[in-house]
Amino acid sequence: MGNDVIDITGQRNAQLAIDQLNKEQEKHLKDANYCRIHEFLIDMVTTNPELAEKITAKKDVLQFSLGVIKDEAKKNGGGIPDNVAFEKVIKRLGIEGYEVVMKPEVRKVGTPDESAAKRKRTYLDLDDFL
Repeated sequence: MGNDVIDITGQRNAQLAIDQLNKEQEKHLKDANYCRIHEFLIDMVTTNPELAEKITAKKDVLQFSLGVIKDEAKKNGGGIPDNVAFEKVIKRLGIEGYEVVMKPEVRKVGTPDESAAKRKRTYLDLDDFL
């Protein structure tokens, strides 16, 4: 019966975080970098609603996250793998005990993407931010 319990508070907090992220994203709809970070954080909160408070506790989370990624890219000569970049973001948001997993996947051409977590490894280039 314990598996049948619905965490209403967790779901409410997750929705508040998603609403906050969506509101922030509205200001940057044409910026691919903000879109990638937005999608990552939405997926994170959807999968791990217990992390929602880390989002709602911070103002301008997307801009903050982009700044973290830019700083790390500069330290690494201009490029940084997505998983490393997003690991730095969650750490700077105060999230401990979680890791960013981005695994390669083979699927039939034309099959819609299910989530950002299933994307192949890509690299963020500092030039993308300039």
